[in-house]
Amino acid sequence: MGEAKRTILILIVGFLIVGRGYSLGDTAQTLYESAVYAYEIKDIKKALPLFKQAGELGHLEAQNRLANFSLSGDIVSQDYEEAMKWFREAGNNGDVQALRTLFNYTNSRGGKEQALALAIEIANHGDYECQVLLGDSYAVGTRLAQYKQDFDKAIEWYLKAAKSKNMDIFEKIISFYQIYVKDDVEQYAWACVKAKYGDSKTKDYLYSVSSPKIVKAGYLRSLELEKLLD
Repeated sequence: MGEAKRTILILIVGFLIVGRGYSLGDTAQTLYESAVYAYEIKDIKKALPLFKQAGELGHLEAQNRLANFSLSGDIVSQDYEEAMKWFREAGNNGDVQALRTLFNYTNSRGGKEQALALAIEIANHGDYECQVLLGDSYAVGTRLAQYKQDFDKAIEWYLKAAKSKNMDIFEKIISFYQIYVKDDVEQYAWACVKAKYGDSKTKDYLYSVSSPKIVKAGYLRSLELEKLLD
């Protein structure tokens, strides 16, 4: 929906409800409830405009309904572009799942720059899986990362994912420093972190490292990492 059209709609609705003690949120919810009722009694012709009005006023559930209607093609003609438009609206409204759907669609169609921007947007919402995906992409240099290896960006996203204290991400980071960066100190440091958070098997590796220099530097670095993860 164009910004000018949205502004006009909000002004009209605002004019209609002024003095009645209602907010735009109340109006959107009322429209949505009316749409759901019409939909449930199979009055689709009445339901669709109501869903659209509610969606245009920012109602999240209405936006998702409209997106899924267009995606499935069950009650309206299947229209992927229309579906993605409403998923974008829902994403702007804070729905991370809607953003994931939009990302999958964009990525499957080869939109590299758009897909990367969406992945970053989702990851910045705290999505662990997307943070790991970005870390992996930059570590290897996949299509999502524009076929460019960037170890700084890889560890940036791995660090964000590591705040989850997930053992899998700790192991991934250890492997990253072992295979790609070839940094014994960072590898040892992350092994210390992993052991601290409960992985007993990692202690075997820690005891096997014979270099006092790596042990000392790695341990001190692990203390810094623990602060970063708290």
